Amino acid sequence: GRSGLKLFLGFLAATGLVTLLAASLVLEHGLLRRLARLGREIRSIGQRGALTERVTVEGRDELSRLATAVNETLEALRDRTILESIADAYFETDLHGRLRLFNTALARLSGFSAAELEGRPFRHLLPPGEAREIYARLKVLAAMERPSQTLEGVIRRRDGERRHAETTVSLVQDAQGRPAGFRGIVRDVTARKQAEAQLAHMARHDPLTGLLNRQAFQDRLDQELDYARRYGQQRALLFVDLDRFKAVNDRFGHAAGDAVLRVVAERLQAVL
Repeated sequence: GRSGLKLFLGFLAATGLVTLLAASLVLEHGLLRRLARLGREIRSIGQRGALTERVTVEGRDELSRLATAVNETLEALRDRTILESIADAYFETDLHGRLRLFNTALARLSGFSAAELEGRPFRHLLPPGEAREIYARLKVLAAMERPSQTLEGVIRRRDGERRHAETTVSLVQDAQGRPAGFRGIVRDVTARKQAEAQLAHMARHDPLTGLLNRQAFQDRLDQELDYARRYGQQRALLFVDLDRFKAVNDRFGHAAGDAVLRVVAERLQAVL
């Protein structure tokens, strides 16, 4: 009986030892080694800032799901890094125009904080009349499934200031190819619009007095004469001389002459 008991206990101990060794090997190869490799890969990606790289995914257990989640996080971080590197404002909305993704440049352009922009309808960034027109064009874009459309308009900042903007909008589709929203890039073109307006003004106005220059005056005169002939009306043309103006230039200099011209122009504008 004692011999049998010893034999049984020895067999039980050997079986336990073998089971423990097998479990250790399975744990080492199936979990610990994969977990250590996952840690090394994550640490390497973080140290090098290589957001385009991905960790290794093996199997279909919890550890593989963790690796998949890490890769999805890296993908989101890469997309966010790209968005923040864009100087222009970027946004994505649903079909109702509510913001669901945007970069810091849009917050800067609009004057709203990121928390204030989250879920806000994009029309809140537009003047009322312009919002209706742009939303109508977006509706056409969704119906026709056009790839993109460039819109020019005004962005209304939080403080009420208006900035000229050029927006390229494209349609976002879901996995079944159905319209799911819009994405776009907004470029602040206020400086360009101001320069264009200034150039247009300079092309038709005298830089000293701000009055129409000779070419613009001639164009306006031709329009008025055509209108008068068409409707049987009359127009009067006044030629106003400025007496002794040459003496002002000769005695006080051209700066004083320019000042006289500006004052005369202001007085004429005030009474006509």
